[in-house]
Amino acid sequence: MLGDTEAHVATTDLESEYEILGELGRGATAVVYRARDRELGREVAIKVIRPKFVDDDETVARLAREARTVAQLQHPNIVTLYAVRRVRDGSLALVMQLVPGRTLREILNERGAWTFERADRILRDVASALSHAHQRGIVHRDVKPENIFIDETTGHALLSDFGVARSLEPDSQLTATGTAIGTPAYMSPEQIDGTELDGRSDVYSLGLVGWEMLTGRRPWEGESLYSVIYKQKREELQPIDEIRPDTPNRLIYLVEGAVRKDPAERWSSAAELLEQTSTIAPDGGWSRWQAERRKRRRATVYAAARERGDSVLSAALETVRFRRDMVKRAETLVATAPPSDTDTVDAETSPLPEMPVTRPRRSYASAIVVTAVVLAAVAASARIIRGRAEPLPQAETPTTFADNGGLEVPVTVIPPNGARPVTRDSTIGDTTSAATAPDSDARNTPVTTDRSTDARRADDPGPASRAAAAGSVGVPRTPAAAANDPVAPPAGTAASRGATTTAPLPTPSAAAAAAESARGVAMPSVPPVAASVSFPAERVTVSAGGRHSCALDDAGHARCWGANDQGQLGNASHEDNTGPAVVAGGLAFSQLGAGASHTCGVTRDGDVYCWGNNERGQLGDATTLQRDTPVRAGANGPFKAVRAGYEHSCALSRAGEISCWGSNSYGQLGSNGGLTSARPVDVAGNLRFGALAVGWNHTCGITVAGELYCWGSNNTGQIGDGTRDDRRVPARVATGVKFIAVAAGNQHTCAVADGGDLYCWGRNNFGQLAAGPGDRSQPTRVESELKFSTVTAGAVHSCARTTAGQVYCWGRNNYGQLGDGTTTDRPAPVRVLGISSVLTVQASGAHTCAATSGDTFCWGYNVEGQIGDGTRNHSPRPVRVGAPSR
Repeated sequence: MLGDTEAHVATTDLESEYEILGELGRGATAVVYRARDRELGREVAIKVIRPKFVDDDETVARLAREARTVAQLQHPNIVTLYAVRRVRDGSLALVMQLVPGRTLREILNERGAWTFERADRILRDVASALSHAHQRGIVHRDVKPENIFIDETTGHALLSDFGVARSLEPDSQLTATGTAIGTPAYMSPEQIDGTELDGRSDVYSLGLVGWEMLTGRRPWEGESLYSVIYKQKREELQPIDEIRPDTPNRLIYLVEGAVRKDPAERWSSAAELLEQTSTIAPDGGWSRWQAERRKRRRATVYAAARERGDSVLSAALETVRFRRDMVKRAETLVATAPPSDTDTVDAETSPLPEMPVTRPRRSYASAIVVTAVVLAAVAASARIIRGRAEPLPQAETPTTFADNGGLEVPVTVIPPNGARPVTRDSTIGDTTSAATAPDSDARNTPVTTDRSTDARRADDPGPASRAAAAGSVGVPRTPAAAANDPVAPPAGTAASRGATTTAPLPTPSAAAAAAESARGVAMPSVPPVAASVSFPAERVTVSAGGRHSCALDDAGHARCWGANDQGQLGNASHEDNTGPAVVAGGLAFSQLGAGASHTCGVTRDGDVYCWGNNERGQLGDATTLQRDTPVRAGANGPFKAVRAGYEHSCALSRAGEISCWGSNSYGQLGSNGGLTSARPVDVAGNLRFGALAVGWNHTCGITVAGELYCWGSNNTGQIGDGTRDDRRVPARVATGVKFIAVAAGNQHTCAVADGGDLYCWGRNNFGQLAAGPGDRSQPTRVESELKFSTVTAGAVHSCARTTAGQVYCWGRNNYGQLGDGTTTDRPAPVRVLGISSVLTVQASGAHTCAATSGDTFCWGYNVEGQIGDGTRNHSPRPVRVGAPSR
């Protein structure tokens, strides 16, 4: 019997059944003992919670969950659970199979890289275990070498430690939803983000284990915690064949298919990964992998050269040299390697097994060099022509953020019923307020302005632009699209503006109504809204993106901070900043919109400029070239607001028209077409808008009469028309309520009604609708006595500003993005701590920012420094954005 206290607890309560032989190991919360079953005579492993954690309900619950989980899993590659015993101090003891051998970690530490045959066998065994667990709805969440035991008698691998596993069933979650539990070096990017997981997360982790077995190196070895998290999400591991050139193609293909950052690009399941260990996809999978891998590796070499400061030409030549070296290495390997029916070696990618290696002729290699030189020279010339050879001038560096960056344009609204026009100050708000007016009678009505004779306001576009804006009011932009528009506005409303065809607004089907009624949601009728509404007066000086943030200073110059891997900070670099950095170009902006990894802004002259990721044309400059400084979007203005989503952008003109550009996979451009566009296209329907919101893959706009339309992805009902069908043209939200502000998140939408009530609909897995459990396909009122003026939506959380300038948030809170000082999810609005008299609040991803009359605050997720306080620490309460960097 052991002499320490922990062993004494175990032996005292279990000695009648088990003889304790010694300690096998201990972790942070549990000790594992070697023991012998007195009745059966077999040796077992007993796992007991350490005494200091006995009073920790979560730790005890986790061990209990492990018992329940493993009890469901009977598989030769999963450590078997024999029994569960209660210990008198209140904890549990798990009696488990004792595997004769060591962990994979111990063996890797001793031997380094494994033989290809053994690595393949281990991958097959663990994939088989995971496939069994996934089929029963269980995700392991902590696949790593420490949790893989190698049976020294059979050589088989057994997966253990399901202590942090979780069923895919929503009611089985015992830990806080979204908590990033696991080991960072082996966690998938989505697990680090704390999002919902499925079996593909375990596939990623197993792929990292495979990479380590084949290379003998730990993933991200020697890196700090924050560096590991950063690289796990954004950087690729070194290719296996660069470390171990003789690695068989099949194993490279297998592992690389598992460690893709995007879950949609990985093996779809552990079962598919298992299938790939024995058969290679006959459907062209190898060909696609070869082409993609070659492209990625060349791009990596080029990017690395550019980051070192090499010119475009030097970087291109470096890429050519890389190609040449890989060809030589492949030729050497082919000359020395024994014949193989399954594995061949080739330049860059160890390509298709069915394609033998052929040595490129010198003329072909020379052609590559000449072509690359010519292309590089052309690219360099193009950059000079575009004015990018020289750095753009930097703005001066003011010391404070102010609130006067918003665009204020007094406008005249002409009600469609012929009532007396009302002149008001309309300011672009959190959801882009401010509309010029109206119906067909306003065609010749100029926008009235209140400008002094001795000084033109900074946002005045000039007489010519004003005249153009006034003359464009009421002119249909796309007659063909309007004629085919199935959701044209009702006749007689301001939005119809003389449209020649009208169709009934989409109304919920009987089945949809019954389904919503079963969840306790009423399906109101949709009467036409006639009278115009007053949009909230708010000055937007801060915008939160996916992993970055931006704000305007008192001169209208933009400053951004956070992630910059796609150039989304606009400062002519790709280095992250944990504090504000000046956007290049010296432009004076009136409003900003930060997307997932790109940013757009409206200048005070009404032009739209964008920068950052441009893979789907979301910058609107007719290219798909990434930009690390602002480039003008080719849209006809003048504009008063711009919004950026995941891979698309939209802008609202001063005439009330919306133009969109970028990805159109779900119809989020609203152009009645299915093609992605790198040029702005007009939203169909001849509607006149006063407010705009852009979500991840859907878009919404409020007409000047208060009618709300949405279009794009609708898989969770985020369009709000009572269906789950995607919409490629604006669809009327199923309610007769007048709205003054709208916000679109990942898969949900919220809007503020004319009287200050708040409505939300769409996805509700984390309470982001504040409307009780269950998704909604139409607006549901948030039960609150508060009156709101604006609203904003993050990925899975929401925030709104009250008419008194207070901020309330609700939904997901795993990183503190609700700002209430906790990391507890909230299904109802909670007050953000420490700030008041807020002018603007903006949420995106998993962080939130707000601006007062003199300061900018952010809170929540901060791995890339997006809350701007100079650190990478998450914050559950607002922190002041730091002093601008110079």
